[in-house]
Amino acid sequence: MDLSLLNWLYSWRDPFLVKVFLGLTLLGKWYVVMIIMLAVAIIFYIKNYKKYIIPLFISVGGSFLTGFFGKIIWQRP
Repeated sequence: MDLSLLNWLYSWRDPFLVKVFLGLTLLGKWYVVMIIMLAVAIIFYIKNYKKYIIPLFISVGGSFLTGFFGKIIWQRP
């Protein structure tokens, strides 16, 4: 299935879309996620939504751990 999906996606390859998706990929880098998460936590603090800060850290941390262990289990980079 991976190879057939890869071939189908390659048939739609476009230089502009490659740049768009590379940019979207950067949003998943740990340092970008950390910056966004800290910015959102600061906004929550300023707006007095302090009760949402810990759930934010838990959900982002859980998402990171799920992705990390999922890549190990399914042997994906």
